Amino acid sequence: LSPVTIPGLPGRYVVSALRALNARTDGGEAVQSALASMGQGLFRHPTPDGYPLSSTHWHGALTARWNFALGVCGGELSGCSVDLERLGSRFQPESAVSSIEALFGHLHGRRPTRSELRVLADFSAVVWVKLALSALLISVAYYLSALALRTGELSVISPFRYVGLPSAMVLDFVMFRAVPQWNEYTGAILIVLAGLVILWREASLGQLRARHPANRRG
Repeated sequence: LSPVTIPGLPGRYVVSALRALNARTDGGEAVQSALASMGQGLFRHPTPDGYPLSSTHWHGALTARWNFALGVCGGELSGCSVDLERLGSRFQPESAVSSIEALFGHLHGRRPTRSELRVLADFSAVVWVKLALSALLISVAYYLSALALRTGELSVISPFRYVGLPSAMVLDFVMFRAVPQWNEYTGAILIVLAGLVILWREASLGQLRARHPANRRG
């Protein structure tokens, strides 16, 4: 399991993160408290069926995960210690590219793709500019999305927020030459088709030009 994989049980996240960092820990109160803050305190589930296994159930505990990661790496989590220099010394092969590949494999549990390796090996000022531009475009898109939700029909506008996913794929390819995987293509096609169906339905009902109640006067 990858320590950076957000969906999944908090317990798996904590264990995989400690293993990936080769951390020394007593598994004591600090770790137990971190698990509880993520919503999966040991033996604390009120019913005998146990904690939910669906990843969607755990999307709301991201702040606690970030705090845990920062605490472990910063040496601020009581009972846990990480020797980052010793960990880094394990990933110094003959070239910088192979070193990055080894570290990536250790953290993610798989070899990096060619596009990922190219980006990591050539992380220059140009890449930072591209990241900043991408962040700006995404921020503008979210602002326009929120504006549309305020002024448009919620049932029509809300599904189109997912158009950001295929848009991010296009942006990733244009900026970083990252080739999407087959499941990303499938998801993008389904999102676009769903949007077209919604537009067709609303056009058939004559709702596309109807004014939102919030914008009507009198």
